[in-house]
Amino acid sequence: MDRELLLALLAMLPPVLWFGLVVFLILKLRDPIRTEVLPRLSGFGFAGFNVALKPADVNQLVATRAPEATNPTGDAVRDRAARNARVVRGGRVLWNDAEPLNNVGERAMLYDMGIFVEIVRTPDEAFRALGAARFDVVLSNIGAGEKPGLALLQELRDRPDSPPVVFYVEKLSEGVPAGAFGITNRPDELLHLVLDVLERTPEKSDR
Repeated sequence: MDRELLLALLAMLPPVLWFGLVVFLILKLRDPIRTEVLPRLSGFGFAGFNVALKPADVNQLVATRAPEATNPTGDAVRDRAARNARVVRGGRVLWNDAEPLNNVGERAMLYDMGIFVEIVRTPDEAFRALGAARFDVVLSNIGAGEKPGLALLQELRDRPDSPPVVFYVEKLSEGVPAGAFGITNRPDELLHLVLDVLERTPEKSDR
């Protein structure tokens, strides 16, 4: 075989091998790609950012968490997050809840909007996290007994430059606690409240 032809064939070998590997992986993983990856690529793109939030998922979670709610706003949340992607993506949420598994769906939606979420289980953990990093908003439940969520709010009110606090509760039984940014039991309203905070944060809106 001609030496130059042999060298040309050898040069083509790596791309051919890579192509074969890609084809093999696509065939091998076609079901996970179809059911897991492709749905995540259907998000809204805006100014170079992507929002993968699905309105149907938001509405379904509203029906589960707040069955008495009417007119869930999954479409409005998705559209708003896409319009304001420049200030939404990179947002940082500190979520205080002794039972974080209760809010897996809501955290997934925040991640789909490009928002980072750190989980803490007690006010003491929250204070340590706030001392170590910047957060745009604190989410918390009220809590039972001594109501640690309200104690967290009171402590943050006395600290300068503390992030706003939004309460996410199982059932609404009272108005917004004094000093809190908002309170809700609806997942779609929770996302809107987070967006409210991010849109009003000066250093984010100026980016």
